[in-house]
Amino acid sequence: MKKIIKKSRAFGTIVVPPSKSYAHRLLIASALSQSECTIENVECSKDILATLSCLKSLGLDYTFQDRKIIITKSLDESIQNVTLNCDESGSTLRFFIPLSLTKCEHVKCIGTPRLMSRGLTIYEDIFREQGIAYTKNEKSISMDGRLKSGYFKVKG
Repeated sequence: MKKIIKKSRAFGTIVVPPSKSYAHRLLIASALSQSECTIENVECSKDILATLSCLKSLGLDYTFQDRKIIITKSLDESIQNVTLNCDESGSTLRFFIPLSLTKCEHVKCIGTPRLMSRGLTIYEDIFREQGIAYTKNEKSISMDGRLKSGYFKVKG
């Protein structure tokens, strides 16, 4: 059976699938903004839930409803000792290592053995240069010290 496609005008609505990569970044930026923020079209994957868990550990409050996250309280600047559960999310771990060290003196990131086996050499080098104590095992990374501002060289 032969079908003929005729010239016409397209119409309708397209819903763009949510981006996990953008969601991590939007959540963190919103948490740092110190104001109420709404992020729409968020799919709460395990990785995004890990990022939300870490933000909550740092004092953030939020509500989640109908694929929308409303940030209602910014990060708590008074927290000095925190444990962050990154679960299996490499993005969460890599974002929260430097972020948490700008906010807290003592940070422990926990996660699966597979997550902890990933390469973090760039952080180890920075910690050595800045005198931040760093201990890593198959279940966690513990860091003591504050990340100082400065010039950072990172391989692309």
